[in-house]
Amino acid sequence: MTNDYDTLNQEKAPRFRGVKSFAMGMAAALVTATGIGTGAAKAGPLMDRIEAGEPIRLGYISAPPWCGQGPDGTPNGFANEIVVGSLKAAGFDNIESIILTDWAGVIPALNAGQYDIASCGLYILGERCQNMAFANPLGVMGMAFVVPAGNPQGINTVEDVIEKGIKLSTTAGSAGQKYAKEGNVPEGQMTILTSDAEVFAAMNSGRVDAALYNYFTSKELVDRSNGKFELSDMSKMPIDTKNWPAAGFRPDDADFVELYNEGQKKYLGSEEMLAVVEDDGFTEMNIPDPSVTADWVCENR
Repeated sequence: MTNDYDTLNQEKAPRFRGVKSFAMGMAAALVTATGIGTGAAKAGPLMDRIEAGEPIRLGYISAPPWCGQGPDGTPNGFANEIVVGSLKAAGFDNIESIILTDWAGVIPALNAGQYDIASCGLYILGERCQNMAFANPLGVMGMAFVVPAGNPQGINTVEDVIEKGIKLSTTAGSAGQKYAKEGNVPEGQMTILTSDAEVFAAMNSGRVDAALYNYFTSKELVDRSNGKFELSDMSKMPIDTKNWPAAGFRPDDADFVELYNEGQKKYLGSEEMLAVVEDDGFTEMNIPDPSVTADWVCENR
């Protein structure tokens, strides 16, 4: 699915840069308790809450496969799982969930102290960096072509489509259509349909050679094909097709972001993590380059 956090509105505020240094002795003094539950707690700076024995509150809406809540009330979806695993790797396991109902209220509710971490994988965008602190990216999401198994025509970029005369399809109004248009794919090579089901049927019949969507929509089509299709090599797509989701924090909690980043560095890409998120479609292909930091993305998105 597409991560609709792209459409959130935020109020303007002074731009946040980096994270503040944090005394090493503080980490040893943290009080943590085991368990993940649900409920609300008194708002306050995150380190103050932790030192007082209060839980870290994750805030998210239901947006599978990014985030959601299991029958037992625990957070699930790949973004939630990565955030929870990173917190535990950093030594924090007193965690609870705050379920949000309004996309547009995610960032205002965070900054109002209604919860502590936006855990559903907000894309790091320059506009958002004016209003909140981001951890380093937990993933990289880009465009991917759906191609026949084995990718016999070697379709990995828009340039491949143009040079090889590939018949390309996507859905009207999709990011795939926008990117193909901006990449100057000739209209005569494009088949724009009204749904991904129609695109899937066009690929099945051989009417088109490839489809172009965001990674998760493309993967959904591949999974539907019973081995007939596969994903293109996303690493060959230009960097301007990519976005980086991350855990989001209040600017005042920048000291905690530093600790969180250390935990995420340990957990992200581990065998344990990959096993947990496998069913959500998150793979090694989505692990970001560790050289890509939140500060860099804030400057470039």
